[in-house]
Amino acid sequence: SLQLRGVVLWQLVEYIIHRFLFHARVQSCWGVTIHFIFHGNHHKFPMDADRLVFPPVPALAIASCIYGLLRLVLSAATAPAVMSGVVLGYIAYDCLHYGMHHAAYLPGGFLQELKSRHLHHHYHDSGRGYGISSLLFDNIFRTRAAL
Repeated sequence: SLQLRGVVLWQLVEYIIHRFLFHARVQSCWGVTIHFIFHGNHHKFPMDADRLVFPPVPALAIASCIYGLLRLVLSAATAPAVMSGVVLGYIAYDCLHYGMHHAAYLPGGFLQELKSRHLHHHYHDSGRGYGISSLLFDNIFRTRAAL
């Protein structure tokens, strides 16, 4: 379905942002500051409940860009359906990410595996494991975090 394609698109966007933006090697004072505000503080304080959800203004900006791109390549009827999957994927990501840091146990073996791999990313190897709500693109790009 179109919504499922949107969910997978979100997982790709999540992977790209996490790997290439949030883990970019920055040198300038401004670059380091902006990086710390958006993601560095989350790695410095991974259990801080106030730093887990992506800030709403940048999230809206990213969502607007995604929707604009979808409207360029898809019909007026198709783009909203795909975008609904992107939004669903984003909400799942935010809920899962919060649970990975604050739930003592996540139901199901797969969710526990996601949590273990994400915590491995935080505490052992931040150079791997960029997918949070899915292992799909870590598997494709061979960046899956070890356990």
